[in-house]
Amino acid sequence: MPQGAPTSPYLSNLVMKNFDDYIGEYCEKKNISYTRYSDDLTFSGNMDVQALKSKVQSFLDVMGFSLNEEKAKILRRNTKQIITGVVINEKINSSKNYRKKIRQEMYYIQKYGLDGHNIYTNQNIMFSSLMGKVRYCLFLDSTNKEFKTYEKRLKSMI
Repeated sequence: MPQGAPTSPYLSNLVMKNFDDYIGEYCEKKNISYTRYSDDLTFSGNMDVQALKSKVQSFLDVMGFSLNEEKAKILRRNTKQIITGVVINEKINSSKNYRKKIRQEMYYIQKYGLDGHNIYTNQNIMFSSLMGKVRYCLFLDSTNKEFKTYEKRLKSMI
């Protein structure tokens, strides 16, 4: 399946529908939270990990797929839990490194101005990219005062 194509999520959902129904029902009976984003499966709760892994693998085998052991992880409560680039431990948030890069861009824009910091060939592309990153952080944590300030500053530059 072509990665990044507009049809990829639809095709993934179509292919995985039976799996989602089967595993979703199993997880509901076992009081396990199950989510899937494309081919990233996430299970949360108290569970027999080996039994769940066996159940998942057996159904994937029937479908002609296999579990990627290198990507499979068991994350405990006291470890940083990142799912599809989002930190999900106590509260959902973007990673510290992601926010640090935005802070750095905002610093250089404030210091040198939008034109002086323009690393893109088109100022609109740079502005849209940075505004999108700021709004993504606010989507994950709408109470973040620092990023609300960044959004206001960027809007004032339009």
